[in-house]
Amino acid sequence: MSTQTSGPAIETAGPVKTFGETRAVDGADLVVPAGTVYGVLGPNGASRTTTVKMLATLLRPDGGEAHVFGHDIVREADEVRGRVSPTGQYAAVRAQAADLSRGTGGCRARSACPASPARS
Repeated sequence: MSTQTSGPAIETAGPVKTFGETRAVDGADLVVPAGTVYGVLGPNGASRTTTVKMLATLLRPDGGEAHVFGHDIVREADEVRGRVSPTGQYAAVRAQAADLSRGTGGCRARSACPASPARS
């Protein structure tokens, strides 16, 4: 398995996804540089989830092209899956809430955290 690090992390050209008569994704061109954090924002129904699912190989696009770390999401889906692990917004919220309930104020690194309250 190669470990390509040069070039963009994500690059799309005209991806399309339809559900029946509904064209959910219609050419969302992206170039996301490797090593960056990229948020996908938009109103309800803007096809954010559908686009992310295609990039994670959970949905097959109906047209266009997309590459993740240089690998085609259709022809090299196994390579893509070995490099990505999408996480929804609630995973971060739950971890932070758990830290807050333990009195650590969202702190994750042991050496930087205040002493945790005694547990019974």
